[in-house]
Amino acid sequence: MISVHGRLWPLKLQRSARARRIGLRLCPVTRSVRLTLPLRAREKDGLAFVQAQQDWLAKQLAGWDDAPGGLLPGSVIPFGDGTLTLYPGGGRLTWREGERLLVGGSADAFAARALRWLKAEALRVLEAETRGLAATMGGTVSAVGVGDAARRWGSCSTKGNIRYSWRLILMPGWVRRSIVAHEVAHLRHPNHGADFWALAEELSARLSAGRPVEARKWLRAHGMAIHSIGR
Repeated sequence: MISVHGRLWPLKLQRSARARRIGLRLCPVTRSVRLTLPLRAREKDGLAFVQAQQDWLAKQLAGWDDAPGGLLPGSVIPFGDGTLTLYPGGGRLTWREGERLLVGGSADAFAARALRWLKAEALRVLEAETRGLAATMGGTVSAVGVGDAARRWGSCSTKGNIRYSWRLILMPGWVRRSIVAHEVAHLRHPNHGADFWALAEELSARLSAGRPVEARKWLRAHGMAIHSIGR
């Protein structure tokens, strides 16, 4: 554990043969601080580095306190360009009415059923946007799927399989579409070279998405809060 301005947080220390310097990052999945040390670095130097980053840590960790958190009756969560308020619904089905999500089933299955609906909606929207955009450039998408990776919002394999975090459905539409444009661009350019970025910009414009650089700024500012929803 470490103390950040008087509050305790889990600290996980790991050594890496690839690390050239001491690194510090936050893991929203485990809600912990991760300290990475080069193999020959002294642990006390790593802990001193953590202490020197108190102000930065406090600012970043504050996002976890402000996040919506669990999927409970009455919870208000971000959803695209608006919000959804979760309510118990009659019967066994879960459905959306405007800015309300009516979750059917038993009370003890409320969170699981709400999450299932969100994942299904994410897949529906992302698959339509991905296949539609790929078609405009003559690209072929083998499959579209959703998961919950801790460090990636999307990925594209050399076989044309594109996978996203279901949490993209919680983001503003322009951010989500920018990530779609990014992954579709990888169908043609499986790298991050100049040609890739030029195509990503072009595809973002076709989807009326934000520019990639603006989407990255939004993700840095709000990604941690998005990761905390439903945990």
